[in-house]
Amino acid sequence: IEELKNSDLRLALKIALNALDLSKEVNYPQAESILLQQIGIIYANINETAKSIEYTLAAIPLLELYNLDYYLCIAYSILGCMFASYSYYETAFDYFNKSTYIAKKFQFTDRLSISYNNIGEIYKLLSNYDKALYYYQKSFEEDQKTGFKSCMGSYYVNTAEVYYLLGDYVKAQEFARIAYERVRDFNFETALCEVYKIYALVYWKLDNHEKAGEYFFKAIEV
Repeated sequence: IEELKNSDLRLALKIALNALDLSKEVNYPQAESILLQQIGIIYANINETAKSIEYTLAAIPLLELYNLDYYLCIAYSILGCMFASYSYYETAFDYFNKSTYIAKKFQFTDRLSISYNNIGEIYKLLSNYDKALYYYQKSFEEDQKTGFKSCMGSYYVNTAEVYYLLGDYVKAQEFARIAYERVRDFNFETALCEVYKIYALVYWKLDNHEKAGEYFFKAIEV
């Protein structure tokens, strides 16, 4: 599931649901709690927000019961992302802060990097681009400690998008180029789609409609 959830979401979901049934059959609640949380991530990535919230909320009591703090940190992060997609930004901030608190307490550097990245995303949605860039930088600094494995280059994608929104197309392309290299290294196809979209939008703004069309179609293929 871990290997597939960034590249073949449908297959990852099928395996996760089967594993969830097996964990219930053998009465293995610790595995059940982690699988519920994993299914929550997969539903989030295929934009089934309501199902993502449903499975993640179901995971939280079990994760708390068995002191699975690392996975609890992930669960709060997922809920933050899902409520942000509904524009419930205060609720999203609340969940991201819970995730950040656990990550700091137990020194989960990779999760702290992701929390900062997610907080940056909220500020981007609120058009507070200075704060967004500040949190992306904090995310980068934490990710550096993990050998750049936690965010899989997503803060480069997000930074590129902020510079596009600011009208700085040179920097947008610069960060999109780095983002492309990073997300390809990690086979992170969801983020690759975003990189192609940013390239397409930048070329569109630069009146290079042929290039814009090329990258829009690449995004659609992904």
